[in-house]
Amino acid sequence: MKTKLNIICGLIFVVIIASCMGAAFDFNIGRNEANHDMGVQVDNAEQQVLDADLVELIPLGDKRTAVKVKNATTGKEINAWPTKMYVETDSYEPKSTGAYLLETFAAVIGLIGFVGGMFTFIWFIIRVNGSHIFDRKNIVLLRITGTGLLVYGVISMVWSILTRIHTVAAFSLDGYANNWLGGLEYAPILLGLIAFVAAQVFAMAHQMKEDQELTI
Repeated sequence: MKTKLNIICGLIFVVIIASCMGAAFDFNIGRNEANHDMGVQVDNAEQQVLDADLVELIPLGDKRTAVKVKNATTGKEINAWPTKMYVETDSYEPKSTGAYLLETFAAVIGLIGFVGGMFTFIWFIIRVNGSHIFDRKNIVLLRITGTGLLVYGVISMVWSILTRIHTVAAFSLDGYANNWLGGLEYAPILLGLIAFVAAQVFAMAHQMKEDQELTI
C-alpha cells in the first residue's frame, strides 16, 4: 500500500515541477532586463531578449490567416497558424522602480508558497511512510501544502493575465483573436485544491477515529 502511495505522490511531485518548467524563458527575460537596466555587461548582450511577452491566439478565418515560415528540415516556406508565441514590443522601455518592487514582491511570495508547499508535501509523505497517517499533524501539513500551491498558482495566473492585458494593447495579428484562457497555469491551483480535499478527508477520518475511541 505504501509503495502505491509513494508512486502516486511521486507522480504528483513530477507534475508540479513540470508545470513550472515553462517559466524558464520568462525568468531569463527578467534577468536580462534587470542586467540591462543596471548596466551589467554580458558577453552576448547584443543577442539578449529584453522584452518579450507570451501571446495566445485563435485563428478566425481560413487559409488567408496563415503566415509564412521556413521549414528548416526541407528549406521550403510553408503556411503556419501561430497560436502560441513570444513577441517583442516595438520599443523597449525600462520599468519603474515601483514595478520592479511589485514584481520582486510577487515573485518572492510565490516562491515561498511553492517551496513551502513542496517541503510540507515531502514531510507528509515521510510521516505516512512512518505509519503516522490519520493524525492532526498530517492534516496541518496537507493544508499548508494546499495553501502554498494556491498562493503560487494564483500569483502566477494573475500575473499572466496582467501581462496578457499589456500584450493585447501592444500587439495584434490580422485574422486572429486573443485567447485569454490559453497559457494559464492551472496545475498548481488544481493540486492545491486536491490537497485541501485530502486534508478534509483526513480530518473526517481522524474525527471518526476519535469518536470510536470515546464510544469504546
